[in-house]
Amino acid sequence: MYDKVRTASLVDLPNYIAQLSPFVKTSLTYDEIFDLGLKVLTEEFSIKGTHFPTVNTSEEISKSEWYIKMDKPATVDELHDYIYRDIPPKNTETFLQQGPSEGQYP
Repeated sequence: MYDKVRTASLVDLPNYIAQLSPFVKTSLTYDEIFDLGLKVLTEEFSIKGTHFPTVNTSEEISKSEWYIKMDKPATVDELHDYIYRDIPPKNTETFLQQGPSEGQYP
């Protein structure tokens, strides 16, 4: 969906907002959502991604299949820090998202 929206014309942005808004509960106004959508479609930004349990709080227990043995207390601590203290776990990755290429939008 994200790729479809990013390659669409800016004229289609209101249609996407109308299609997706029934599935979202937010305190943002239509204009605020539109402004955010416009930034996503036209500016460069980064997305941080992570997963839990992290490599810091788990271990692989099989070489032939993917099983993870989790240290639950340590994982809960990392998750709590991430949500409430804005402290990302050590394995957080940042992905640079490029804005549209020059001249893509009239």
